[in-house]
Amino acid sequence: MHPAHCDKQAEQPGSKASLRTLWDDVFRRLPTHRDTTLGELHQMLGDRGAALTIAVISVPAMIPSPGLPVGTVFGLVLLVLAYELQRGRRLGRLPQRVANIRLPTATMLKISDWFSPWCGVADRYLKYRLPFLSTTGSSKALSVVIMLMALMLALPIPFGNFVPAVAVFLIAIGLACRDGAVILAGIALSCAAAFALGGMIFWASRALAG
Repeated sequence: MHPAHCDKQAEQPGSKASLRTLWDDVFRRLPTHRDTTLGELHQMLGDRGAALTIAVISVPAMIPSPGLPVGTVFGLVLLVLAYELQRGRRLGRLPQRVANIRLPTATMLKISDWFSPWCGVADRYLKYRLPFLSTTGSSKALSVVIMLMALMLALPIPFGNFVPAVAVFLIAIGLACRDGAVILAGIALSCAAAFALGGMIFWASRALAG
């Protein structure tokens, strides 16, 4: 028997609908006459809200936005979300200050244009595997990795947003689908990003010292 794909894991909590179906339903319900709050988005995502909220918030950091501190803003939001997870909270409700953060309609359109197709890819290829990486205890450990990547996103490093954002996205979408292989890919990318940042700091310190 082959492992169930992300959209067929009926035995797993929060997996009654495919990610693509879930996201398309959420997108249809988003308000069009005003900005969407992060709290509203989180509640619409339902029982996979914690991981998917983190995945969605990582997307704007991947989208080039010249002149806008996108990485700083969304990096700080991710930092708060990951901190709440690290404390053992399931994010049934977001902290009020985070829940009140507004996502402009134009931002939500950009997010959906990128996020929706990748939900389809996840539904097709992600599988229930290495489940020990998606337990509550593992989620708390992974939240530390997400916090480190969020801090990197918040730093004003030219072209430094993409890799940490992708790493966070992979970890979060892996948690949502309980696919430990994808989580491992996110961890590996996080290590690469941290190594690159460490190298930049090392060579910058040597240049300043010399």
